Amino acid sequence: MKFLSLIIAVFVAITATSCKVVGTLYPLSQNSRDFVFKKELIGKWQESIEQSVHYLIDTISGREGKLYSITCIEKSNETNITDTTILSAFLIKVNDWYYLDCSLEIGSNPFLNKKKINDFLHPRHFIFRLAFGEKDKLEVASLDTDELIRLIDEKKISLHYANLKKDDYLILDKSEILQKTLSETKKNYLMFKNKSILKKIL
Repeated sequence: MKFLSLIIAVFVAITATSCKVVGTLYPLSQNSRDFVFKKELIGKWQESIEQSVHYLIDTISGREGKLYSITCIEKSNETNITDTTILSAFLIKVNDWYYLDCSLEIGSNPFLNKKKINDFLHPRHFIFRLAFGEKDKLEVASLDTDELIRLIDEKKISLHYANLKKDDYLILDKSEILQKTLSETKKNYLMFKNKSILKKIL
């Protein structure tokens, strides 16, 4: 699965693609001591399968290197049109897991029209689990919306959500509860089933 399809949750309102989306109202952490600088994350990344997609990851000055800028670039081979989406993100370590907490940078995405911006007027965070394995390779896993909602509905995890519109969900719980839920290893594996492998090319 392409990482671009994983982060579609962040800019689903930008594209015409229909998919199920889950974000959180609160960040995974509001404690700066949980934020991590990891130099292995910096650089230009490419899909291991779809090479027309690139991700430029760098740090934003003034935040001790712990706030990242992610530029997602996809060039269509058919139309030769390039789509670009810019995100900001914190890398957060919870127990032995690394997570990327991403938000859409509205001011840096001028192609958003007013109607689409409305979907992001309230804070929305999109969380991905990262695994740093082999050198210059990165495994990215996103939340499986169906599995997460099923676990909540069956009361197997203590989270609460709002259904903003069709297939668009917002988790309402605060940071401490989010961290506690993600720390439950078995449920963590169930929730993060969508995976992609990126390779560093620069």
